[in-house]
Amino acid sequence: MKITVLASGSSGNGYLLESDNSCLIIEAGVKLSEVKEALNYNMSKICGCIVTHEHKDHSGYIKEYLRNGIKCYMSAGTAETLNIDSPYLQKIAPKIAFKIGGYKILPFHTKHDCKEPMGYLINHIECGNVLFATDTYYLPNTFKGLNHILIECNYSDELLGNDDIALSRKKRLLTSHLSIDTCIGALRANDLSKVQNIVLIHLSNDHSNAAEFKARVENETGIPTTIAEKGVVIAL
Repeated sequence: MKITVLASGSSGNGYLLESDNSCLIIEAGVKLSEVKEALNYNMSKICGCIVTHEHKDHSGYIKEYLRNGIKCYMSAGTAETLNIDSPYLQKIAPKIAFKIGGYKILPFHTKHDCKEPMGYLINHIECGNVLFATDTYYLPNTFKGLNHILIECNYSDELLGNDDIALSRKKRLLTSHLSIDTCIGALRANDLSKVQNIVLIHLSNDHSNAAEFKARVENETGIPTTIAEKGVVIAL
C-alpha cells in the first residue's frame, strides 16, 4: 500500500490510498486528470472518493468525479451545501461504518466552520488503520490501534502572532484549523504504539515552518514524519 499526495493546502487537497489493484481517493480538491495521471490512467482501480467537507479546496472537482461515475461519499450536510445530486453520491453519517471495496471506513465529527465536516478512520488488510483528520481546530475523538496518521498541522501561534493580518482572518484560523501545538496534543492523546508513519497535511503557506514542524513532531513522538507535498509517496 502507498499514499500519494496530489495536493495539500489551501489551493487544493487530494490523496490516493492505493494497493496493487485498488485505490481510494481522499478529497476531491484536484482535477480528475491529475488522479488519472497518478494512476497511469488505470481508472478501474478507483473504488470511490471520500470527502471531508464542502470547502472548494477539498471538494472543488466533486461534480467532475461524479460525472465520470466515481462514487463519492460525504455527510448529508456537505452534500446539501454543495447542492449536488447524482446516482453516484453516497451520503454517510458520523459513527456509522461503511465499506468501499476492501476499505472499511468509520467517519467521525471534526470541528470546522462548515455544515457537517468529518474525518475518517480507514482500515485495509494491507496497511491496518489509517487516521485522516484535516480542517479541524481540535480532535474530539481518540483512537486505538492506529498504524498510520495523516493529520493537519496548519500553523504555529508564534508565526500567526508575528504576522500583520486581519483580525477576522486570524480568528478564523484559530477556530477552524489545527495548530502545531494542538496537533502534537492530539497525537499524544492517541495510542501511538503501533504507528509507523505520521504525515503532516494542509500546512499554511504563510504561517507554518515545515522543517520545524517535522522536527517537533518527530521529537515528541519518535515516529518518522513526512510533510505532505505534491508528488510525495509514502509506503505503508
